[in-house]
Amino acid sequence: MRPCVASERPPIRGARPLGREHECLRGTRVRCSCALLTAIAYARSMSAFRRRTVFATPLIAIISCGGSRSRPEEPTIPGEHWNVTANGGECHAHDIEHCPKGALCNPPPPRQIECPAGIADAGWVQVVEKPDHTCAVVPSGCIELACATQTTACPLPRDAPRKLHGPIWKVGRHQDRCLAVPECTTEPCDAKPRAIECPASLGVPPAEVRIGQLPSGACGAVPEGCLDETCAGEQMTCPMPAGKDLPPLVWDIARAGNECTATSRGPIAGEHTFKLACPPLTTSPPRYQIRRTNVTAPCELFVGAGPGVPTMCPEE
Repeated sequence: MRPCVASERPPIRGARPLGREHECLRGTRVRCSCALLTAIAYARSMSAFRRRTVFATPLIAIISCGGSRSRPEEPTIPGEHWNVTANGGECHAHDIEHCPKGALCNPPPPRQIECPAGIADAGWVQVVEKPDHTCAVVPSGCIELACATQTTACPLPRDAPRKLHGPIWKVGRHQDRCLAVPECTTEPCDAKPRAIECPASLGVPPAEVRIGQLPSGACGAVPEGCLDETCAGEQMTCPMPAGKDLPPLVWDIARAGNECTATSRGPIAGEHTFKLACPPLTTSPPRYQIRRTNVTAPCELFVGAGPGVPTMCPEE
C-alpha cells in the first residue's frame, strides 16, 4: 500500500479542469478508495470560478491505493521433498503441495518411509531427494542441498507393497493360553511377552507361529524373511497391549455364606479377585468353577466332576 497525492492547481486556459491525473492511477493496476473518486467528480462538476473560490489554496488528498501484489513464496530447498511424520513406530512421507490462495488441493496419499533418525524427538522432519536419487534430512532453515547431510531412506514408490508394521512375534502356548514374544532385531526393544489369542494354525504339541502386523492393522502368519504384506498368510488377532491379559476363560468361585468371590489368573497380569452375586444352585458347595472354551463362548458352571450347567459369565 502506498499513499497517492492528488494536487489541484489553478485553472489555466486550455488546460484540463483537474490539472493532471493522479499518480496512483497512471499506468498502474490499483484500486483506489471512494474518497479520491468523490473528490475527482466533485472538482470536475464545479465551474472554474467556483473552483478558484473554493480551492484558493492547493488541495492535497491523501488516500490509500491497493495494488495487486502477490505474496512472495518463501524459499525452499531445491528438489522433491516431503514432510515425514511418525505414528506408533511407523513413518509416512507427505507430498508438499503449493496451492494457489483460495484453491482446494487434493494431495496424493502419503507413502511409507523408513523412520529417519531423530524423528521420535522432533515429531516430524523434512526429507529431500538429491540429484543422485539418495535422500537426506533437511535441517531447520536449510534451503541448499549442501546443508542436508544426514542421509536417510527415500519414500517407497507408490506401487510398492506395504511393509509389515512393528516387530515379528513368535507365538507359543502357555498352559491354556498363548503368549507372543517379539523377535528383537533393533535396540531398544521390549522383549516382554504379551498375551494373544491362540492362532488356529497353532497345534496342540509345543510349536510356534511367526506373525507380523499388516498395514491394515490385523496380524498374519509370516514365513522367515517376509517383510511386506504380499507374503503374509493366515490372518489373526494381534498381541494385547503390554501388561494386559485377554479376558479370562476360567474363574474359581469361593462361597462363604451368601457371599461369593471369583478369582481368575492370567499369564501377564497374574491373579485377579472380585466379589459377585452367587449363582443360583440347588446346593451350596463352597467351591466350584465357571469356564468357557474361548472369549466369545458361553460360560458353564462345574461342580466337581459333574457336567457343565449354563450360567452367566462373571463380571465385576
